[in-house]
Amino acid sequence: MPDVEAIFSRVATGPYPWWLWPSVLVLLGGGALGGALMFYPSPADPTVVLIAGIPFGGECGMKQAFDLPCPQCGMTRSWVYLVRGRVLEAFTFNTAGALLLLWIWIGGLIGALRLITGKEGLLRPPWIAMFAWAIFWLIVPYAGFWVARMLGWNVLPEYL
Repeated sequence: MPDVEAIFSRVATGPYPWWLWPSVLVLLGGGALGGALMFYPSPADPTVVLIAGIPFGGECGMKQAFDLPCPQCGMTRSWVYLVRGRVLEAFTFNTAGALLLLWIWIGGLIGALRLITGKEGLLRPPWIAMFAWAIFWLIVPYAGFWVARMLGWNVLPEYL
C-alpha cells in the first residue's frame, strides 16, 4: 500500500516548473470566461439563462423550502451578464458573483503576463492583501449583500 502521507507531501512541496501556477491562472480565467459565454440571457425573461436554447438550472433548494434566495442566487446570471458587458445587471443579480468573476479574470491576466514576460513574481500582491480581500469578499459582498437582500434591498427580479 502506498504511503499516502509521502504522496501528499511530495504534491505539496513540488518541485514544480515556474510556469505551472501562471498557466493554471490563465486556464481558470479562460475557463470562467468560456463557461460564462456558453450561457446567454433569455430574450423573453431576463431572470432565465439559456444554454443551447434550453433553460439552465432550476430553483434552488433554499428558495423552494423557505421562499428566500440563498447567497448564491443570481451568481450564474451575474456572470452571464458581466461577460456581455451589462455590468449593472450583473451586479444587480449578485454582487459577489460579479466580483468573483472579475477576481478570476485578474488572476488569469496576471498569469498571462507572467508567462509572456517570464517573470514568476510579476504583480505578486502580499499574502496579507489577498487574505484581507478574501475576508472582505466573504463579509461584504457575499454575506452582507445577502443580508441586505433579506431586508428588502436589491431584491432579485423574480421576487418583485
